[in-house]
Amino acid sequence: MSPANYDGDRDFSFSVPTLPPAPVFICLTDKPPLRLCSSDREPMGSKRWVVLDDLDAEITYEGPWFTVYDSFSTSGENGPTYMSSSHGTNGTARATFNFDGSTMILYGGSDVRNSSGLLDPTWDCLVDGVSIGRSGPSPFGHQNNWELCLFDGPQGKHRLEVQIVSQGRTFWLDRIIYVPSPRSKVQSPVVMLQNGDPSIKLEGNWTSALITAALTHEEGSMAEVEFVGKSSGTRLTWVGYIPGEFPGNPASGTYAIDGNEPTTFALRGLLPQGDPPEILPLYHQTFIQTPELPLGPHKVTVVYHGDASVTPLTLSHIYIQDGNVTVPAPGETSIFDAPAPSESSPGAPSSPSSSSPEPSSPPTTDRASNTPNGMSVGAIVGGAVGALFLLILSAFMVVYLQRRYSNSNSPSRVESGAPSSSARPEPFDVAPCFSEDEHRIPGVRPLVSYHPPVKGRVVSVSGIRAERDASAPSGASRSQDSAAQGGNGLIGSGRGSGVSPREGSGATVPSEAVDVLPMYSVM
Repeated sequence: MSPANYDGDRDFSFSVPTLPPAPVFICLTDKPPLRLCSSDREPMGSKRWVVLDDLDAEITYEGPWFTVYDSFSTSGENGPTYMSSSHGTNGTARATFNFDGSTMILYGGSDVRNSSGLLDPTWDCLVDGVSIGRSGPSPFGHQNNWELCLFDGPQGKHRLEVQIVSQGRTFWLDRIIYVPSPRSKVQSPVVMLQNGDPSIKLEGNWTSALITAALTHEEGSMAEVEFVGKSSGTRLTWVGYIPGEFPGNPASGTYAIDGNEPTTFALRGLLPQGDPPEILPLYHQTFIQTPELPLGPHKVTVVYHGDASVTPLTLSHIYIQDGNVTVPAPGETSIFDAPAPSESSPGAPSSPSSSSPEPSSPPTTDRASNTPNGMSVGAIVGGAVGALFLLILSAFMVVYLQRRYSNSNSPSRVESGAPSSSARPEPFDVAPCFSEDEHRIPGVRPLVSYHPPVKGRVVSVSGIRAERDASAPSGASRSQDSAAQGGNGLIGSGRGSGVSPREGSGATVPSEAVDVLPMYSVM
């Protein structure tokens, strides 16, 4: 593979620090300083990434952008676009993204045209208003999943701004990944786990490949991935690559979810291409994608069924839909190996543990009472108290209903003499909004208490004026009634036909009776 020269051959010279005895990538950008692409400063798998698709609402686009729903899977050897969509622009545009984290990488499609040393399109990445430069374009034509710029700074809140200038060649933005701060709250994230994550356990003959990947071509090699889905609909996606230095015969493997029946997946091989024929590797290949799973912990077990004569199985990274961004501590107990709460442990919760893959049946207890039938003392006491409470409640209801029945059937009387300060009108119940021709349903009580209008009397808060002074003139009585109406805040309107009092009550009925509007109260 020869280096890409866009404006003539050049000689480059630089020095690098002492490196560990392992392969490294050296990235050249158009702005200093020189940096290492591989992160040899941190253990592999020591951090988890949040992945944002180009369609995510957290990314803001300004200018003439358009969206293409295409994977571009046949463009280059770097695999299809993430989630089969990209944002593109053929003019002057900008994209911004605010995040709370540290390391951030912008990926997109690289299809730069070089015309006498002039590149189209061009772009610049700024974080918090300071340019961080850009990664070099692809020297092999259109390539997806290409790193466009990288930021590796302190944890905190940052703002990424991508400025694009195009003379007609399309600039493609595919996705953004970043490492969130521990204190940040990310809603329903897609989390990327790299090979080496404590939640990924490899068993069998696995070797390192491309620094961050793992590879096996031994029958029965296995991988277990444990994760916790924070919502219903979580799923796992296994991404690897197809190497070109191994035989291209197809192979297969299986994966099982939570110990269920395994599902078979295919590993297609690569055929020589070009003249002379050569096998070029394919990157960012999805080998496994589980169906949507319920909320809670899950374990996916992957087994390779092949050998050195067929295509190997590789692992680059894993996507977890709505996963946990926190990396388990070294030596932390597996979510499936956590001990169940013991009955003898103080403060042990009675509900099933959230770390269990599925709720278990409640444990039986050996503690029984000394009663012959095996019932506990608590159950007997509780039953006796409950029965006593029901008996008291029944007696209360009988007394209450008898009093209500006697009050509703007692005749209305207007006593003569001085009004009592404690006297008040007794309400009686009627069915609301019934006409004269309608009848009440027997045995059914209405839900509204109705205070009927009193003819010839004014109902006051302090009591009922039962009888007027017979010696007072009728005009004076009417004026006193009017004054009483105003003083009690009651409004009288209209004239009614009047209600005759019971004979012998001593009450007199004026020639003009005043209706007092009914008062309602909710029962």
